Order: sequence, then structure tokens, then C-alpha cells
Amino acid sequence: MARTESKSSEVQAGSSLASDDAATARWHLSHAALSGLSHGIDHLHCFRNLVLGARVLHPYAPFSLLRSAVENLATAVWLLAPEEGVDRVQRRLQLARADAARGEEVRQMVGAPVGRPLETRLEEMASAAIAAGVPRDSAYGKAPGFERIVREAGEATRLKGDTLVMVWKTCSGITHGQLWASFGVLTREMVPDLDDPESESVHLKLSAPESTLQLATECAVVVGKEAWRLFDNRRLKFTTHQ
Repeated sequence: MARTESKSSEVQAGSSLASDDAATARWHLSHAALSGLSHGIDHLHCFRNLVLGARVLHPYAPFSLLRSAVENLATAVWLLAPEEGVDRVQRRLQLARADAARGEEVRQMVGAPVGRPLETRLEEMASAAIAAGVPRDSAYGKAPGFERIVREAGEATRLKGDTLVMVWKTCSGITHGQLWASFGVLTREMVPDLDDPESESVHLKLSAPESTLQLATECAVVVGKEAWRLFDNRRLKFTTHQ
């Protein structure tokens, strides 16, 4: 939290990340990576305050916080992990295109004034990508979904893809109230129906198992540490990855 609120993440001139920022024009890759880090850490910090500060362990909400932490930290890793700058530029601008399209959808829903037309912005992003050496088809391609981002980020860490996707799917399943996750992961306690002892209905009290929350937290922390490592490696001049 202290680092995300400080100026200790300056991108040095001559670094590979400085080159990435120049290639991605106004949609700086460094800003997107820091956004993923700050959003992910903020959710982890909220989870910590909830459990250790307030000493409350809700059955469902912690998984929503951990899901957001994993998604955002994984996005930072996904953006920074490729060895080739052209691949990092492609990923950043694909995310920017998706972000702009979603913003336009909401703008139309609320009837807000039009700023710079969406098509103009999308063409500028594609032009920046092509200028950086991204193949034309890829420059106009859509950003991958979170499952692919999480999997590829997991592959860039010691966790590997399947483990991180499993954790993410579990957290997402509980976040969305999906029965396979709620009944398959949460601790269940049968509660008798005192009003109708003969009832065939089963009443369950669900609670969050500490072991599952610990696993998800550890995975988020591993991904976050890798994101910081990659960010520092890319932002400093004369690193091994240029």
C-alpha cells in the first residue's frame, strides 16, 4: 500500500518500459500495469482489514475481494511478462480498445455528451500498434478474456496456469452465487428445522473455510510479487530485459 501511494515507481529514461510507454502513446503500458497493481493491492488490503481488523469472516464477500485481487494483479503480470516489447505493446493496446468500447457502451446508456469519437480512438490505438510492429490483424484484435489472462499470468509464475485459474474460478463462482462453488467449497453445517422436525427440507449454514481463503490469498500474493518484480525489471535502465 505504501508503495502504490508513493513516487517510487518512476519509469527511467532508456528502460524497456520507457520504450513501451512511447510505443503505446497516451495509453502508457506503465500506467496500466500500476493500475492493476494498485487495484489488486487495494482489494487485498480491504480483505486484510476485514479479517484481521474487524475480525469478521463473511461466507461470500472475502472471495469477491480475492477474485478482484487475482484478476488485477494477473493483468499486471500479463502486460509485463512477454520478453518482446512488441508483444507487451499489443497486449496493452488491446486492453485499451476493450476499455474504450465498454466506456462507450455506458456513455450511450446514460446519454452523456460525446467527447472524442470511439472510432477515432480505436483507429489511433491500432495505428500505434502497427507502428510498433504489431501485425495488422492483431492490432485490431480484441483483448482476451480474464480466464486467458489469469492462465497466462499463472504460467509466468511458479503457480502455473491451472492452479491460478482454479483459484480464480472458485472465487468467481462464489462471487456469482454459483451452486457448484458455494456447495463444493464452503463449509456446510446442517441446521435442524425446529418448527417442523419432520420436514424433508435441508437447511444449511455456509461458512468460508480458512484453508481455501489462505490458498487464494497466497496465490494473489505470489502474483502480486511477480508483478512488482517485472515492473521494476522493466522500468529500470540497463536491465536484462530491453
